[in-house]
Amino acid sequence: MATQVMRQVALMEVPSTKAAITATRFSVVRRFINSKVDQSKLVVKLNLY
Repeated sequence: MATQVMRQVALMEVPSTKAAITATRFSVVRRFINSKVDQSKLVVKLNLY
């Protein structure tokens, strides 16, 4: 009983970093994808002229 209460209190006192890590990874992936999309637009544009 005491261990369970201690665990619950510890979880309340120390914020989770899961959301922050997920947001950071999503941001990095989004930048990578956007750079690839921009490169493909440039290639298409150069092939048209």
